[in-house]
Amino acid sequence: ERGGVGLQPGTEGVPVLIELLAADDAGLRYWGAVGCAVRENDAKPALEALRAHLLDNSPSVRIAAAEALARLGQSELALPVLTSALEHDNPRVVLHALNVLQAFGDAADPATDAVREASRTHKDGYVSDSR
Repeated sequence: ERGGVGLQPGTEGVPVLIELLAADDAGLRYWGAVGCAVRENDAKPALEALRAHLLDNSPSVRIAAAEALARLGQSELALPVLTSALEHDNPRVVLHALNVLQAFGDAADPATDAVREASRTHKDGYVSDSR
């Protein structure tokens, strides 16, 4: 039931997303951050919670929180988290970070060297040089 409220557009569902961000389960925290990312400016009430999840134990939650913050105009907080994720051992984590960085366009330029290094490091079919 509460999840349905979180899917409502605008600010109405944001309190439910903040609850999800506080969950013990990383999957719920991830979807809370994703919900904030798609709401962009309507998710401003979740800023504090999103900032806290830049240090989450789950790399997927960190990346989703970074994306949400970037969409809220705080790419200076998001880029270091995403750049760090490019050094992760799991290629799926690296790919997730690359996908988010790609959506940033020119704002991701400071991560160019890290993106190239990730492309050189991961030769497993998930990550490739996208020059």
